[in-house]
Amino acid sequence: MTSTAVHAFGTLLKMGDGASPEVFTTVAEMREIPVPALEGQMIDVTTHESAGGIRESIPNLPALGDLTFDIFYKPSEATHDELTGLLAKTLARTRVNFKVVYNISPAKVCSFAGYVTRFQPRAPVDGVWTSAVRINVAQLPTWGST
Repeated sequence: MTSTAVHAFGTLLKMGDGASPEVFTTVAEMREIPVPALEGQMIDVTTHESAGGIRESIPNLPALGDLTFDIFYKPSEATHDELTGLLAKTLARTRVNFKVVYNISPAKVCSFAGYVTRFQPRAPVDGVWTSAVRINVAQLPTWGST
């Protein structure tokens, strides 16, 4: 059977500016673009009467978790800097709207809001500037078309 896998190159993470109407700008220099995950949690409901002495569980509320990724950090890049970029969003502690735009046709989008909770630039001796970024996903993502 021939694979029908879709190449990920060209996928974009876009960050909203909070204006009305909101304008979304592609976050520059992304190496990997995470999409929010829904992580099921289970509640142990085992009792002394559980059939066969086997643990029982029921689903709890799903958790959204955090998105973590690295960027090639450019201090003067508008989507990275302290004025309008990821660093600014971290300092402001404000909720930000994001979109992951899939590189398929017709285009699909995963939209979500979150807080940028980590922006950690690194300058290795034998490499290029990077920054670790963490976004705490604050609402259930929606999936749809552009």
